[in-house]
Amino acid sequence: MNSNKLYFPILFLAFVAIFQPFICVAQSANVKTMESHAKTLFDKREYEQAFDYYMKLKELRPKKNVFKYRAGVCAIYKGDAPLAVALIKSAYDVNPSLVDVNFFLGRAYLLNNLYDE
Repeated sequence: MNSNKLYFPILFLAFVAIFQPFICVAQSANVKTMESHAKTLFDKREYEQAFDYYMKLKELRPKKNVFKYRAGVCAIYKGDAPLAVALIKSAYDVNPSLVDVNFFLGRAYLLNNLYDE
């Protein structure tokens, strides 16, 4: 009876060790698909639909600054001006050379009545 209790943890660890690389590859493929879909929507200027994708991508890949920036742009069109300023300003602080970042940051400031920024 005691030997059966020992087999389960060993089998479980072996299972995890064997299938863990496959799980990581599947997650990576899912992120790539999500990124592709979000970019397609963003390029078509369907910002409200792209917003949820970029918010999720921003969480999954926090070092990829473009997701934060694009989520901020989408937030402008979704009507969430405070979130737009926070996201775009944060992206600007990391990389001020993003395409159109100054335009969208200025627009977000105007929507928040922050004329002096």
